[in-house]
Amino acid sequence: MLQSNSSVTNGSRRGGYPAVQASQQMKRRRRRDPPAGYATVALLAERGDAARSSIYDAIKRGDLPAFRHRGVLVVREADYDRAFLAITPVETGASARND
Repeated sequence: MLQSNSSVTNGSRRGGYPAVQASQQMKRRRRRDPPAGYATVALLAERGDAARSSIYDAIKRGDLPAFRHRGVLVVREADYDRAFLAITPVETGASARND
C-alpha cells in the first residue's frame, strides 16, 4: 500500500518552502521613476551628452550633486545642464587681438 506524503499533498515540497499563492506570486515591484525635474544617471547617459562614467566621476568629485530616491541615484536636471551643457566661449587668436 502506498503512503501519501502529507507535505506534498498540502502544496509544499518536502523539507522546502510552502507553496506560494498565486496572488503573492504576481506582485510586481514598484517603478522607480525619478521625481519631476530629476533624472537617473542612466537616463542622462542615454541622452549622449556625457558618458555614464563621466557623470559618476562628477558626482564623486562633488561637481554634480546627487541623491538616492527609492534606491536609485538621481540628479537634478538643472544641475546636470549647468555641469555638462554649459557653453563656455573660447577665445581665439583673432578675437583676442581685436580687443
